[in-house]
Amino acid sequence: MPNCDRCGKHRARVTRQNPTGQAGIFWCPVCTGEESEPESKGRHMTPEKQLELWVAGESVHNDATGECCPDFSCCKPDLLWPKADRVKFAEATIYEDEDTRMSMMARSIEALANREFPGCDIEVSPELRGGDG
Repeated sequence: MPNCDRCGKHRARVTRQNPTGQAGIFWCPVCTGEESEPESKGRHMTPEKQLELWVAGESVHNDATGECCPDFSCCKPDLLWPKADRVKFAEATIYEDEDTRMSMMARSIEALANREFPGCDIEVSPELRGGDG
């Protein structure tokens, strides 16, 4: 979906024109007054900047993309990965090693799920977990 033609911050609704009736111009629900400004969890930045901050130990939710850090530590600080794992993930991102990235993300989702649903013993499938864990 395109960004809002008025504020450029939020997602516009393609199915709904702006209140002025000008064709081809789309506004988000905040600019049309249908919704209030969402509460910010982080700040706007490039995914690369978010990754750089996270590797350095500063977990910041990316409001520009709506993405959590790979370990979800921006929203659940106690899930912050050790520095070596953050570096490994960043290197896998730089070198486009999707198998390593997906394996690490799968384990992170598994940890989050088990934290949020104790006693359920949720496990990621071996195919997703990858060969290094």
